[in-house]
Amino acid sequence: MGSLKEIRNRIKTVKNTRKITSAMSRIAAARLVKAQHAAIAARPYGERLEDVVYDLMAAADPAEGGALSPLMPRPARAGEVRRVALVLVTADRGLCGGFNANANRAARTFLAERKAQGYEVPVLTVGRKGKSYLSHERHAPFLQHHPSAELETVIARAKDVAHEAT
Repeated sequence: MGSLKEIRNRIKTVKNTRKITSAMSRIAAARLVKAQHAAIAARPYGERLEDVVYDLMAAADPAEGGALSPLMPRPARAGEVRRVALVLVTADRGLCGGFNANANRAARTFLAERKAQGYEVPVLTVGRKGKSYLSHERHAPFLQHHPSAELETVIARAKDVAHEAT
């Protein structure tokens, strides 16, 4: 057993570590809320952009003499799509509150709904927590797994994931 001074130092070290971990948790929660607000704010823009693209595609119908670009494939008719991919993005560590748990729960629900509708649902994962969760649950086949990107490589990683998802 250590001396009284060693025990006091150890107690002080544990308290300081607890303070640092608590601060990191609060920072991660604040960043997550900020990112969620940005995603929600961008949703109407994305919906309107999708409407514009579909309007352009309808105007460029080859049957009416318009040229359909290979960059704008026709939307699938009801009943044609039988395969829907899921891109699950989680963290590598658990210091972000309920983010990983909520993402995993939403993925499980999405997979169950799509499988019940008869879709084949392969999964691309980004981050260790999502891959670990889905591999333990054995919900779906993995197309590819990517570790979480560092700040310097996030754009390159996003391009890789987008290329594989298409």
